[in-house]
This record gives sequence, C-alpha cells and structure tokens, in this order.
Amino acid sequence: MGFITPNAGLILTAVIVGFFSIAMTIAPGWIMGQYGVDSSGWTQTEKMMTVGFFQFIGLNYGLVVAACNVTFRNGTDDQKSMLCAVTGAAFIIMAIVSFAAIGSWTDLGTPAAGGYFNGVLCLVVAIVNLLGYSKAEIKLVNLKAPIFWGFLASIVINVLYMVGFAFAAESLCKSYGVELTGNAKGVLENAMKFTYAPILLYVTGIFALQICVQGPLSTYVYARYVGFFDMALALVYLVCAVIWTNLDAQPAQGLTASAKDKIVSGQYFNAALYFLLFVLFYVAVVRLDSSLKETVEKELAAPPAKKSKKKSAAAEPAAAPAAAGEPVVEPLLPPPRPLMPLASSSTLIPSYSMVAAPQMAYGSQPQYYAAPATTAYAAPATTAYATPMPQYTYATAAPATAGYAPVATTAYAAPVTVATTA
Repeated sequence: MGFITPNAGLILTAVIVGFFSIAMTIAPGWIMGQYGVDSSGWTQTEKMMTVGFFQFIGLNYGLVVAACNVTFRNGTDDQKSMLCAVTGAAFIIMAIVSFAAIGSWTDLGTPAAGGYFNGVLCLVVAIVNLLGYSKAEIKLVNLKAPIFWGFLASIVINVLYMVGFAFAAESLCKSYGVELTGNAKGVLENAMKFTYAPILLYVTGIFALQICVQGPLSTYVYARYVGFFDMALALVYLVCAVIWTNLDAQPAQGLTASAKDKIVSGQYFNAALYFLLFVLFYVAVVRLDSSLKETVEKELAAPPAKKSKKKSAAAEPAAAPAAAGEPVVEPLLPPPRPLMPLASSSTLIPSYSMVAAPQMAYGSQPQYYAAPATTAYAAPATTAYATPMPQYTYATAAPATAGYAPVATTAYAAPVTVATTA
C-alpha cells in the first residue's frame, strides 16, 4: 500500500484540472489574460483560431477529470493505484515542460511567473499521486471485446497528433489552413507544443490503463463518457464548419479564400474523425445495455416505500432487543420453585379463596357468612405443571364441594360471636 490513499491524489487532480477545464471552456480569453497573453492587436481570424484552440484544450481536460472521478468511485484498487502512477508521471513531464518553455513564452511578452506557477503546481499534483501508488497487477484484457476497440483507435490517433503537435506544429497548422503571423502565431504554436501535446500524452496513458488493468465497471462507465464526449466534439466541429463557411474571406483580417476552404475542410475532417470514434464506443456500450436491463428496471420501476405518518393508538412500541454489552436487568421477583406435576384427579387444590371467611356479627344477632363456593367444574388436566401448593403457618379450611360451603376443621373451636348492645 502507498504512503497515502490513492483517492487523495485522484481527488486533487480532479479538482485542479476541473477548474482549468471550466475556466478554459467558458472563458478562454480570461484565462489567457491571467497568464499575460495580450491579444489586443490581433485580427479577427487570429483571435478565433487562438481562443478557440484554448477552448478546445479545456474540453480535453474534461477527459482527465472524468477518468479521476470514475476511477475514484468505481475503480478497483489496482486501477486507482495505476492511475496515480500514470498521473504522477504525466504531471512530472508537464512540470519539466513548463519550466523549459518559460523562455519561449517570455519571448512573446508573457511573464515568466505563469510558467513557474504551472511547474510548481504540476510537481505538487505529481508528488501527491505518486505517494498514493502501490504495487498493482497489470493484466492485459480481452481485446476481442468491442468496448476496447474505441480505446485502441483513440490511442493510435492521439499518438499521431501528439507527435505532430510537439514536433511539427507549424506544418500541422498549415494542413488545416491556419496561417497566422506575429505574436498570435507564436502563442498558438506554444499552446500546441507545451500545453496540448503533454495533455494528449496523459490522456493516452489513461486510455492504455483501461486495457492493461482489469476494472470492468470503471472501464464501462468511462467508455460511455468518452463515447458521448466524442459525439459532442463532432457536433462542435460541424458548427464551426458552418461558422467558417459563412465568414467573408478578407485578406485584411488574415483570411484568404484558399485558407478559408482549408479551414472548413479541416473542421469537417475532425467532425468525421470524432464521429467515427463515437460509433466505436457507442456500439460496444449499447451491446452491454441488455445485461443491465434487469438491474435498471428493478431500480427504477419499483415504487418507493411509503412511510405511514399516523400511528395507531392501540399499537404499542415493540421492545428493542438489548444491544451487546448492555447490562441485563434482573427480575424483581425470585425465580419460581420447581414445578409439580398436575394431579390427574378432579380434587381441587386449596387456594386463597377457599379459606373460611371470618364470622361477623352486626346488631343483636350474629350473622354467619360462608366462604364463597367454588365452581362445579374442575380444571381440565393439561401437560403443564401446576404451581406448588403454598405452605402457610396457619391451617386452611377443607376444599368446598360442589354446592356446599366448606366445613371448618375440628382442630379449631367454633368461632365465637360478639354480642353488641342496641
């Protein structure tokens, strides 16, 4: 196990890269201004090309954020550990590139503080991720499964573009009809070499991780995200192609007719390329949806359990079972004596009600009250045990027979009445 949990590095990466992804996607001009890039003297074409490319970089940052979130929530321990290793290595490369590119950015009039800030930030992210790395099992997945075809195709395309952006940025721009001059050209080419090429390397490592480390659920969820991400980029490029088609070719704005046609063709080419990647991911994902049908239907079709708000007055709360470790309350009464078997005869056992009632006298004549007679029915014999006969220090009267009052025993004298005067 690593020195810290791998989740710490993944969460930190998702937060930092997520901030730059949102900032560069929503407000690319603002983030350029924060790094000291001055675009006030650029033409309309130069602004559209450069600002649009920074926005494109922000969109690709979303692939990193999604990978960290999906792996953190659904990935196996091996996937988390290996993603920390890939992230740490990628951010070390980014830090080296950031420090090495400071001179190229300062030549364009941008402050060196931005390069130092990026370099230090990348080192912090790399260290936290490497501390969460532990030895993980690397095992190649079954490449015959269609869900990995999209990752394989994306790896090949990313490697080709990474090499082009890193070592032939100017030639790649010309192939797409992008012919800028001056400061705008330098900013765009630096962004391609020092910002986008390392990101492509990082994303390529994330895609290779899905093939080299087993994690079915994480790979499935991430493949679904990447597929729809490619579809979104295909739609974006189609919109851009329409925008460039309707722009007037003005040499004063840095846009000639031939360059305009190349730009439009490049937008359609990118749209077709990303749509092909979307199909590779989407077809494989749809094939797996049938296996998830039962689980999804059970989760969504089942009505939520309704809790009764009204409680019945007659209902009594059930006694909660004693938790482990709680003291047991002993009963107040002593344990009963051993039970005696019930007699099979119909003879009644004396009870408190069979004791002769005291004789009372009121007025001038004594009145005698007999003890209440017992019922004429004997208790049915059962297999239970009757309670033991109580032992008293005083004598008891004989049990009464049916219809007759009990007769006092001869061991005692007859009760004496007390006469009262009128």
